Amino acid sequence: MSETVRTQGPAITALAGLLAAFPDLPAASFEITTLVTADAVGPGVRVALHDDLGAFETWRAALGIDPGAVGHTELITCRCLKAQTQFAGVPLVLVGFAPLTAPVRGAA
Repeated sequence: MSETVRTQGPAITALAGLLAAFPDLPAASFEITTLVTADAVGPGVRVALHDDLGAFETWRAALGIDPGAVGHTELITCRCLKAQTQFAGVPLVLVGFAPLTAPVRGAA
């Protein structure tokens, strides 16, 4: 079975809902894509923030994601923060990237 734009409709609507609910959040890169979560595989929204972990934190707080639910990975040249939630009934993945020189907020 191949997907159609119709199957992406709920994710597109959720993305529009993000704009309506949070017009003053920092700008991000958005992608409607197939997401794999613990509950399902299907269309969702990926929100990516680059070079500003403070912007990631602002989005995390606005979406009500528990700080303890944020995963942290260090790659060769950058660190990556990642969290999952649902928005408007659609899976949402929030990802933040920053150079390794940028401190993680709240770290000692």
